[in-house]
Amino acid sequence: MSSVLVDAGAAIVTAGADLSRAGLSPGTTGNVSVRVGEHVVCTPTGADLGALDPSNLSVIAADGSHVSGPRATKETFMHLAMYAADPGVGAIVHTHATRATAVSCLAGLDPVDAIVPLTPYLTMKAGPIAVVDYRAPGDRDIAPLIADASRAGHRGILLANHGTLVGGATVGDAVTATIELEQAAAIMLLTAGREVRRLTDDEVADLRDRYPYRQTG
Repeated sequence: MSSVLVDAGAAIVTAGADLSRAGLSPGTTGNVSVRVGEHVVCTPTGADLGALDPSNLSVIAADGSHVSGPRATKETFMHLAMYAADPGVGAIVHTHATRATAVSCLAGLDPVDAIVPLTPYLTMKAGPIAVVDYRAPGDRDIAPLIADASRAGHRGILLANHGTLVGGATVGDAVTATIELEQAAAIMLLTAGREVRRLTDDEVADLRDRYPYRQTG
C-alpha cells in the first residue's frame, strides 16, 4: 500500500477514535472515508469506529468497485455521491449522532437550512445544513438527493430519520463539522418552544465572509 493510502488510513483511525470519544458513533454505527486520488479509503462494514485497525480498512475505486481490504461499508455510495458532486471534499463522516438524528426526525425542517443558526459556530465550521428525504439504510435512491445538496453548496446534510453526512477538505475538518452539527442540534432542541434570538441573515452572511467553511484551517 502506498504511503498516501497509509496516511489516509491513519487519519481515519484518528477520526474514528475522536468520534467515538465524543459519543457520536454508538456500537458499530457510522463510517468514515478519505479520498486519495482516484481511490477512496473507508471503514469496512460493521466496524466499530472506536477500535479501527489501520491495516484492515477498505479501498474502493470512484465507481464503487473493490480494490483491496475487507468489504467496504454498505453506505459507500453516499460518500461517492458527495465526492462526485463536490471536488473540494477530501473526506466524509457519516454518523447516527443522537441529537442531530433527533432533529432529522422533525417535520417541517427547512430543506436548505435545517439547523436554526442560534450561535456562530456551525456557520463557521459547516455552513448551512441541508436535509434530504428519508430512504432506508442502503437504499441507493438517496444518492442523487445527496448529490443535489452537495452541488448546491452543502457539506453538511441531515438524512431524514437516519443521521448525518458531513464532508470536509480533510477528515479533521469533517470531524470538527460533525461535532459542531451535533452541538447545534442540541441547542436547537433545548430551546424548542421558547422565544429565541436567532442570528440575522446579515450576521450569518458576515460569518460566512469571515470564516469560509469550505476552506480548511
